[in-house]
Amino acid sequence: MRLMSLLFSVVAMLLLANSVYGQAMNRILFGSDRDGTPEIYVMDADGTDLVRLTTDAWVQIAPVTEVASLAWSPDGTKIAFIANRVGARQIYVMNADGTGLVRLTDHLVGNGAPAWSPDGRQIAFTSRRFGNDEIFVINVDGTELVNRTYHPADDAAPAWSPDGHWIAFTSNRSGNNEIYMMNTEIEEWRYSRKDGVEVSEEGYNKLPSMLKGQVIALGADLIQLTDHPADDISPTWSPDGNRIAFTSNRSGDNEIYIIDPDAREQRYLRKDGTEVSAEDYNKLLPFLKGEVITGAADPLNVTNHPADDGSPVWSPDGTQIAFTSTRDDNGEIFVMNADGTNPINITNHPAGDGSPAWYPIGVTMTNVEAKSWGQIKAEVH
Repeated sequence: MRLMSLLFSVVAMLLLANSVYGQAMNRILFGSDRDGTPEIYVMDADGTDLVRLTTDAWVQIAPVTEVASLAWSPDGTKIAFIANRVGARQIYVMNADGTGLVRLTDHLVGNGAPAWSPDGRQIAFTSRRFGNDEIFVINVDGTELVNRTYHPADDAAPAWSPDGHWIAFTSNRSGNNEIYMMNTEIEEWRYSRKDGVEVSEEGYNKLPSMLKGQVIALGADLIQLTDHPADDISPTWSPDGNRIAFTSNRSGDNEIYIIDPDAREQRYLRKDGTEVSAEDYNKLLPFLKGEVITGAADPLNVTNHPADDGSPVWSPDGTQIAFTSTRDDNGEIFVMNADGTNPINITNHPAGDGSPAWYPIGVTMTNVEAKSWGQIKAEVH
C-alpha cells in the first residue's frame, strides 16, 4: 500500500513538473511603452496572460537594429536590463517578479546589451567607457570588471554560447559590422591606470583601489563568422550551440539570418594583418596572437519580408524564434518557427514593443524531478 502511494506521488509530481516545464518554456519577456513609460512585461508565447513587472523602470527598448536589452538569468530567477534612470544607460538586475532592483554598473558613459553566462555567475555587456564600444564581463555582484575585446574598433552585442566556451559579438574592425566569436579562455592579463599607462600585475595588486583603470584580458582565439559588405549584427546562439541567428541588411532591409558557426573555411592573420598559411598557422599557433578570418557558408534568410525584422531570440527547445518587427508599422513582437514559417504577431498593440527574451530552460522539469526523487528516496530509506 505504501509503495503504491509512493508511485502515485511520483506520477503526480512528474505531471506537475511537465506542466511547469511547458508553462516556463512559453513565457516571453519584453519592453513596451504601452502604459506611457517604457516598462518590462511578461506574457505567454501566444500573447496571452500579460503581466507588467515594473513601474518607472524606464527600460531601454531596443529597435530592430540592436540586440535586445533584456536578459533572463539561466535559472530564470533574475532579469538583467538596460535603463536610463540616472542620465546614462546602466545595467540593472532584479528578481523575476520585478522586486529587488539592483544597479550593476555606475559609469556615466552608456552601457548596453547584457548577456548572462551559462552558469549565471557573470554578465557580458557593451560599454563606451574608454571611447569606443568594448565588451566587458562583470560578476553578478558587480565585482571583477574585465575588458574582453580591447580593440580600437567598436565591439558590441555579446552572446554567450550554451557551453560557455565562446562569446559571439558584433564588430566593425573589418570596416563594417560583422559577426565574430571569441574563446572565453584568458591567456594573458593586462592592467592599466585611468590615463592608459600599463601597470605590472604586482603593482596592480598593491594599488587596485587607486588605479581606477581597467583590467584587460588578452590572448583568446578570435574567429570572424561573416564576411559581407552589409552590416551583420545582434548574434544569438541556438540552445544546442549549432546555429547562430543574427540581423543583417544585406538584402536591403533588416532581416533575420541563421548561420552554422562550424561551416566555414578559415584564413589566418598575424597581428599586423598579413596572412598565414594553414600549415604555418598550426606550427606558430602559440605565438601568433592574431585573428582567424572565415569564409562562412551562406546564411539562411528566415524572415524575407520588406519590413525591418531584428533582435532575434531562440525558444528554449530551439524550434522557434521570437523577434521584433515593424511589419505592422510599429515595433511588435513576433514568433515564428526556426525555419521562418508561421510568423505570428503576439503583441499586436499600437505602442512600441521590443527586446524579447524567452524564458530559459533552466528551471523546469529536471529540477522538479530531482527534488521529487530525493524526497521519495528519503522516505524509502
